[in-house]
Amino acid sequence: STRVADGREARHQGLELSWIGRPMPALTVQAQATFLDATTTRSLDPDLVGKRTTNAPRVSASLMSVWQVASVPGMTWTNRLIWSGAKPVTRDNAVMLPSYWQLDTAFAWRQRTTQGSALTWRVGIDNVFDRRYWRDAPTQYWGGIYLLPALPRTLRGSVTMSF
Repeated sequence: STRVADGREARHQGLELSWIGRPMPALTVQAQATFLDATTTRSLDPDLVGKRTTNAPRVSASLMSVWQVASVPGMTWTNRLIWSGAKPVTRDNAVMLPSYWQLDTAFAWRQRTTQGSALTWRVGIDNVFDRRYWRDAPTQYWGGIYLLPALPRTLRGSVTMSF
């Protein structure tokens, strides 16, 4: 695809691979990888031609597993590992966000009640290792750049009732 903004034209081409499988009856695994060549092909500033497009990593990947806990009927344990390669912050690629990774984990337990409704209990931790990194650096239409940090380690929980 082609995108034109601020007199610049960029080409984005790449490959996305995805796989979902069940290596065991109680385990589902999903893997994904994206390889992206996002390059400025035309610009009012000729020094920007051939530079990488801002906020777009060349490679990103994720791995997720969902395990149905046999000893507790209705319980699942989900883990997600994400990785992103380095991203350009500025149009001239002089400033780069380094690559990062993050691990999230969560449990969900679905219980049936005697009235036929269901309760689902969820508890999870995002950013388990409390890694500090810059997640994104979007450029605004007026040229400003924001650096968005990753959220710190976050514990979340909820209960949902279906009836």
